Amino acid sequence: MRIIVAEYPKSGGSWLCNLLGELLQLPPRDIYVDDTNHAPHLAMHPWYKNENTFSLPPSCVIKSHEKPGSGLHDFEHATVHLVRDGRDVTVSKYYFEKEFCVLNGFNDRFDIPFNIFLTKTALEWVEYLDSWRGKQQVVCSYEKLIEDPVTTLNSLGHRLGFDFSRDAIGLALEKHSKSNMRASLSFFKGEFVRKGIVGDWKNIFDDTSKYIFKKHAGNALIELGYEKDLTW
Repeated sequence: MRIIVAEYPKSGGSWLCNLLGELLQLPPRDIYVDDTNHAPHLAMHPWYKNENTFSLPPSCVIKSHEKPGSGLHDFEHATVHLVRDGRDVTVSKYYFEKEFCVLNGFNDRFDIPFNIFLTKTALEWVEYLDSWRGKQQVVCSYEKLIEDPVTTLNSLGHRLGFDFSRDAIGLALEKHSKSNMRASLSFFKGEFVRKGIVGDWKNIFDDTSKYIFKKHAGNALIELGYEKDLTW
């Protein structure tokens, strides 16, 4: 049994993989990692620590940023599409690339102005959402997972064909809390897990940012129920 958690980057995929992995007693994995493609630091990552191989086992929960039909998904699996407000995604991704990726040597430098980055990310976010239209998937909202994790995980389990008890969900949430996730990734410089809150975009967006996002992704926000119209 393999379950793919498909997300546009910085939508909470690592957290959901941890939670599903705990509830199903399956190891979390990354679709982009195998025995021929991995960085030295991954041996310290909680998903791979003390493992003999970086390849995907027959049963696991897999984080992926791939679109449907990707050759990397060419095996039997169920798909959970994790969706998050694109404005918060943009802010999280911006600081991830500007701070975390530079500190850890994944990027040599980052000097892209926020609103330029916003334009590119908004377009990519909408394209990613559009690619999943009509595809077989179980959709999960990051915001609902934050607001009511027990009910959301219970519903997600049923849609995948599993029955998660409230006690098991509570233990999974405690084990994979934000602070515990940060501690498990402390070998990195900076924070892989930043704020993880809902609505942080309001602290960053200026009027130009709002105009850009409405232009490129405003209708997607309405379709997903994040806004009723474009007057925000």
